[in-house]
Amino acid sequence: MARKTAEESLKTRERILDAAEQVFAGKGLSRAGMADIAAAAGVSRGAVYGHYRNKQAVFMSMCDRVWELFPIPAPRPDASAYDLLLDSAMNFLRQSHSPGTLHNILEILTYKCEHTQENAPILQYLRDRHEKVRVDLRSLLTNARQKGELAPALDIDLMIFVIQSVVNGIYTLMPFSNQSLDSQWGLIEKGLRQVFDAFFVTPARPVI
Repeated sequence: MARKTAEESLKTRERILDAAEQVFAGKGLSRAGMADIAAAAGVSRGAVYGHYRNKQAVFMSMCDRVWELFPIPAPRPDASAYDLLLDSAMNFLRQSHSPGTLHNILEILTYKCEHTQENAPILQYLRDRHEKVRVDLRSLLTNARQKGELAPALDIDLMIFVIQSVVNGIYTLMPFSNQSLDSQWGLIEKGLRQVFDAFFVTPARPVI
């Protein structure tokens, strides 16, 4: 019986997070309330508060759920950092512009997460998340330098700044292109390869 209760609790949590995506996308974080999330999830307000203390906690859990699906790759002995970074960036960009949870979360973060005092915990959460990404990238690239994939004197923090700026810029600009999304992927991959080629000693794969 205890196992069934745990499973039901997990299902309720998932329903709450799914509903929160829709509520925050429709109303924005500031205008949304726990009652809105409960109604959208088809559960009581008590059920929502049983899992989360406030809507900010719901929002952060909602984000955590999607970040887990798109981690920064860890170093691997059978793959170069070049390949790992390229595959990770392309997967992120493809998923961010396809219907689904990642697309929804990024839309909310870009357009519906107001910079208010009430949302200060979320803004700090996002800063902490940004720093975690930097730490994970630094680990991958430090390992790559030890393997001889990067020049010994390379400024890894500068490389991280450039990579994040390029990927975020591509994500932002893609919807404004006159080309269809499907027709942009080849150009995007070539662009990312040229950026990586500027840092890596020997590109892992030739530009096609």
